[in-house]
Amino acid sequence: CFCLAQTHNLSPYVPICFHCGMIMCELQPPSSLCPSCGESLITQGQRQALLVRLDEDMSAVLDGEERERQRREEDERQRLLVESGGGAFPTLTG
Repeated sequence: CFCLAQTHNLSPYVPICFHCGMIMCELQPPSSLCPSCGESLITQGQRQALLVRLDEDMSAVLDGEERERQRREEDERQRLLVESGGGAFPTLTG
């Protein structure tokens, strides 16, 4: 994308090409080449650091989703417990 972060947000990983100075938007993957000059956007060391950062970001997202799933399950258990009369004694019919 050649929007220079005018249409899309600035890239959180590689905001600028260090070879030609082109501003990168979030649509430009950091692992690709610069669309303007064709040079790599990151060095090998930066690539390794980026992989660590992406792995940490992914782990944080997955942990958050798991906590949210557990919270929903607990809310559902509590709702069912309240609907059944609290669970202390069985409901007698008749």
